Amino acid sequence: MALLNIYIIDDHPLIIESVEHIVSKDSTLNVIGSSMNSNNLKAILNSNSIDVVILDINLPEESGVQVLKWLHENHPDIKVIVLTMHDSPLLLKRLLNNGARGYIVKQSGINEVINALRTVSSNDIYVCESMQNYLPGLDQIPTLSEREEDVLFHITNGRTIKETAAMMNLSPKTVETYRYRLTQKLNVSNIAELIKIAICLGLRL
Repeated sequence: MALLNIYIIDDHPLIIESVEHIVSKDSTLNVIGSSMNSNNLKAILNSNSIDVVILDINLPEESGVQVLKWLHENHPDIKVIVLTMHDSPLLLKRLLNNGARGYIVKQSGINEVINALRTVSSNDIYVCESMQNYLPGLDQIPTLSEREEDVLFHITNGRTIKETAAMMNLSPKTVETYRYRLTQKLNVSNIAELIKIAICLGLRL
């Protein structure tokens, strides 16, 4: 079996060390590098062949979802396995729609990482055992438009309706409408609940 080159992005050193440890037991798997953010990723890609990126979604000062989108658009051959603390079907659907090939909740057994690596290297999708029960009903989970995600990002990162409207070149009334639609679509009633969802979706810095 060909050697599978892996790069890890996670802001928790213990997670990186745990993944490196379990991967090191398999001679067909090779961790070529790791980092706590995506700053080094482009440089690594210029000098190394990466098959799989294991990616945390909630990174400091950046969105792991944006890293996922960038990889999917610019390096579609690289498989991305998301490693996250969130067991959210909303997040699962969003990530699969944006090109993720694997989804593992951090509370899962570390051996699931090996299963995920084997699965995605065979061009299949891997979802950890604790999330598989959501797959049959995934089509019923709401999907946010890009504009809705932008509004959610701004209003949950401390910007007022007027500030959000100015940054998005919209009227305050339109932003208010988007905010109302978000509460209806996501079945929440206040900003605190929207913030929880934004954190889960990697939309809050």
